[in-house]
Amino acid sequence: MQTLHRSQDISTCPIFYSDTVLHTLLPREYSTLYRVEYMLGLGSKNLRENIYCTDNAIEVQPRMLSCLGHGAAWFIPQEHICEKILQVARHNMSCPANERFLFCEVPDSNSNSCVYTLDLSKIRKTLYTRHPVTGHVTAHIAPYPNMPSFSLSASPWIAAIAAQNAFLRDLSHPISRINDTLYDTYPPDHFGVGVSPSTVLEVPLPAYGPSIELSPPPVCEILPSKPKDSKRLRRCPPSDESSRSSDDEPRPPKRICRTKKTREPRLDPRSAAKAICPTSHAPRTRAERRRAGH
Repeated sequence: MQTLHRSQDISTCPIFYSDTVLHTLLPREYSTLYRVEYMLGLGSKNLRENIYCTDNAIEVQPRMLSCLGHGAAWFIPQEHICEKILQVARHNMSCPANERFLFCEVPDSNSNSCVYTLDLSKIRKTLYTRHPVTGHVTAHIAPYPNMPSFSLSASPWIAAIAAQNAFLRDLSHPISRINDTLYDTYPPDHFGVGVSPSTVLEVPLPAYGPSIELSPPPVCEILPSKPKDSKRLRRCPPSDESSRSSDDEPRPPKRICRTKKTREPRLDPRSAAKAICPTSHAPRTRAERRRAGH
């Protein structure tokens, strides 16, 4: 008999961590979440306000979160269970709101009686599984012919709805028809639980504490943008503004204008003397004075 692996027993890394992370099969941002609540027989906002309940959240390895979160892998419930889910879903979407069946009370459609296969058609990397009893790690290469079957703590109802993108080209599969049933009717603005107000979703996973189930996401503070060039910022020294007049205002230093250096022509000593001293042009000898007089 084949041992069923858990959701945390598969990873893209051969090292398995004891600190697992939660992955929600249907995120809070799921566009048709109110239709899912109506089809499941829940009250309005029951799933949205308890998004980390055990019917929607599974434990996974940190390295596997990107594959599941980006729609590259899906846990597929057994087909006969999907057929039963489809039958009840069609009833809930066609009857009055107070006559709907609550999904968790439908026989043979709970998490304990369902076996899952893992759709890995969009993955080509090597995957690793850990035996839940012995801890032995096995490597699997695409197309993963020896991939084991899995069991999940989540509801097969939600797992089937979350796996709709795995059957976009196979319209005959019940999962494809389940997601088509979501649009059979338009739910009212407000609706209660189909069977009994006390029968809602299960308690969230206790290992993660009660604060994760209903607490709103933390508000992100908008940090001031970092200046592009921090070198341009200068700190001004503290000063007393009241005792300082306009004449005392510090002024930027004057820029020293430097003229362009020109290269002067070199002169011989006699020509230099004539250029510097104007009397150097006067006749000095008697012969020069005679010539000057004529």
